[in-house]
Amino acid sequence: MSEDIWFEDALLPPRELVEDTVKGLANLDEHHLAAAENKGAALEQELNERVYRLFDLTAEETALIEKSLRRQTAR
Repeated sequence: MSEDIWFEDALLPPRELVEDTVKGLANLDEHHLAAAENKGAALEQELNERVYRLFDLTAEETALIEKSLRRQTAR
């Protein structure tokens, strides 16, 4: 039994919104991308620090984890 799936136009975003989004993404330059990466790195570091506090890790334990993370990132 084969049934066709039909979508109502209301389920799809307006064409103008899609076109504006595509134009906006196309206009991202290296500066904006680098800023987003920096923000992501800062958020990741903040999250790591909160997890370290949550598990009550010592400075030595934290340093070992950070060293391991740097090695994994370098690969």
